[in-house]
Amino acid sequence: HFKFKMLGLSINHQSNGKEAALSRSWNRIILMGVASWKNSIITARVWRRFSEKSIEDDNPQIEEYIGRSEVTAAIPFRKNVFTLTVRNNLNFNHNRGHAELSWIYPLSRDLRIMLQASHGYGDSLIDYNYKQTVLGVGFTFLNL
Repeated sequence: HFKFKMLGLSINHQSNGKEAALSRSWNRIILMGVASWKNSIITARVWRRFSEKSIEDDNPQIEEYIGRSEVTAAIPFRKNVFTLTVRNNLNFNHNRGHAELSWIYPLSRDLRIMLQASHGYGDSLIDYNYKQTVLGVGFTFLNL
């Protein structure tokens, strides 16, 4: 059955750490809710960007590409964990979004391998306004 777990509010700063023409950063306030359903965890987030003066804004229209909302489902299956994250700009006249699918498998008690595929806008801050398909492999110590 569906069980509500948590509600949170945060202020978030995201930056690529670069300067001048390569700089990308933004600040936003995020409302988040977490729930469980059977063995799965569902996280939903909506946000609003803090406005900047247009002369200082190094990512004009970032919300139109990265989005204004995100839903993630983490689904355990045997030793595996599958996650699906979907983001959307909630602008149905000029809709843009991003989807990411991950597979996590334990290699040992504290180490897991992660395979990830994503498609859409906002995979990186420097290219937030370009649609991309990205494949990745990595390791995680996080036990979902």
